[in-house]
Amino acid sequence: MESNETQRTSINTPIQNMVDDSRRDGTAGPLIGSIIIVLIILVGGLYFWGSMIVDRKNEIESEAVMEEQTKDAEVEAITSQSSSDEASSIEADLNATDLDSVDAEIEGVDSEY
Repeated sequence: MESNETQRTSINTPIQNMVDDSRRDGTAGPLIGSIIIVLIILVGGLYFWGSMIVDRKNEIESEAVMEEQTKDAEVEAITSQSSSDEASSIEADLNATDLDSVDAEIEGVDSEY
């Protein structure tokens, strides 16, 4: 009788093989699904991070353009002086020149460093 029981446990029937295979395959599905979900979250995070970098870069570029345009207008106002060498003409040019922004730029340089 003992030999029959040993033979039964050592012989695998096709049904037992299918059950064993399904148990092994059952653990791979959730693992693969979890990996896919993690990859999707990772790709989404990288996309979001990249879009934030691009937005910040565009913001910095637009600020630089606006600052340059302001400086150009100030330079244009300073260089548009009369060519007369009379005292009244020179005094009018000095009164028309706005030097308040020069102080603001110097304070901005001090605060950067």
